[in-house]
Parts: sequence; C-alpha cells; structure tokens
Amino acid sequence: MESPPESQPSSSPRRPWSLYFFIVWAIILAFNTGVALCDITGPLAQFGTPDTLFGWLSLVTAFVAPFGFGTSVYGLWELRPWGRYLFLILSTLFFGLNLISVWLPGGVPPTIQDPIQIRNARLLATVRYAVALAIPLLYFNLNHIRILFKKSVNQQVDKSTNGQMDESVSGPD
Repeated sequence: MESPPESQPSSSPRRPWSLYFFIVWAIILAFNTGVALCDITGPLAQFGTPDTLFGWLSLVTAFVAPFGFGTSVYGLWELRPWGRYLFLILSTLFFGLNLISVWLPGGVPPTIQDPIQIRNARLLATVRYAVALAIPLLYFNLNHIRILFKKSVNQQVDKSTNGQMDESVSGPD
C-alpha cells in the first residue's frame, strides 16, 4: 500500500476553546490544593489526626487533589477519557467537601461575629461552591464533549491498527 502524503493534516481532534478553560482551571486547582496541603500539614502535626469522617475525607482529598488535578491536566490535554473522569471525580469531591464544610462549625472565618454576616457569608460560599460543582458536571456531560473524549480513544486505536496493517501488507523492503 502507498504511504499517505506528508502534506496531510494531523488527524488529532480539535479541542474546543472551552476545554482550555478547564485545563487552566485544573492547573489552578492543582496549585491551590497544593498550597492548602501545606497549610494542613502544619496543624496536623500540632493537633494530631482528624477524629471525624469529614476530617479524614478532607485530609485524603488534600493529599490526593494536587497530584490528581495535575494528572487530569494531562488527560484533558490529550483528550483521554480517564482525564475527564478524574477531573469530574476530584472536582466533585473537592467542591462537595467545601460546600459541606461551609455549614459545619468553623466553616466561616472566626473574624465574622455578626449573625447576619455569618448567614450571608455561608450563603455566598454555598452559591460559589455549588456553581463550581455544577459547571464541570454539566460541561463534561454535554454530548459533543463526551464524544470528543470517546473519539480520541477510537482514533488512537484506529491509528495503531492501521499502522500494523500497513507494515504487514507492505512487507520488508
């Protein structure tokens, strides 16, 4: 068989501009959770281990999230299905725990003393975390985005099988 001409454009799928927003967001979340990890390890050494399920979930998330969000950046960039799933799982866990923590004792900064300000701070944080939780869940489940991640895998499989077939048909030179 003939080899394809070299002037043929790349067959890699085009990323929508909105995906770059999520890639940058994942980079920021990786950095942000890494800084949060540094903030947690000091008090953790001083006060010991957390004593509630929520405390343990927060601690595990703080240790896993910086590396997980960093890994999801690569998966999103390469349009890998696992990158999509990893970002969805981590962002759901991260923003979900933050959403819950707002309503737990100590969820509002101690400098706020007025009950109306406490209520307003909790409502604002609830809206912020709920929106941050909903955006990736909605975006990555849109049909044209989901197909983009599935198409990426199918194209890679097609490339590898076509490459093997071409070598076997052409034989040694």
